[in-house]
Amino acid sequence: MQGLVSHDTDASGLSLWQFCLQVYSDKAVAQACLNAQDDYNLDVCLLLFAAWLASRERKISNGEVEQVVDACQYWRQSTVLPLRSQRQRCKENDPKSWEYAALKRLEQQAEKEQLEFMESLYLAGTEGDSGFTDMNAASGMEAETLAENLLTITRQFSLDSSVLDAFGEAIVGIR
Repeated sequence: MQGLVSHDTDASGLSLWQFCLQVYSDKAVAQACLNAQDDYNLDVCLLLFAAWLASRERKISNGEVEQVVDACQYWRQSTVLPLRSQRQRCKENDPKSWEYAALKRLEQQAEKEQLEFMESLYLAGTEGDSGFTDMNAASGMEAETLAENLLTITRQFSLDSSVLDAFGEAIVGIR
């Protein structure tokens, strides 16, 4: 089976945050994430969540995408996006300033908290509580599951199915 992350590490044992740190350190993945964010206003956390689920051979349904987006919307709108906006303005003025570095750390911490919340939604669902169900187990390769998860996201946001091709290829390309 072609894995989504290095064969040196068992991706299914990584927390969502650990998975994100590992895959985002790849320049192609980081660039694909930023392109999806800047060009289509997509939430990078959602893309990485879908990839993490695929690494666990789990599909995400339209309803689950909607659930995660709705659950994270307030935090994203009130915390992540304002921090990002301030950081970007600061970067334009002086990317080497302490203010820029501080805002970048705060934005990353806010995204980490969002990712931890997303993981808790998934884990609650697999334990039989409300939320995700373990019935979404995929029967294919991780790359196929990733493609299905990304297609679900593009459909949810009424985007062309090719919008996330670069992201999918970058994630699968990590060896």
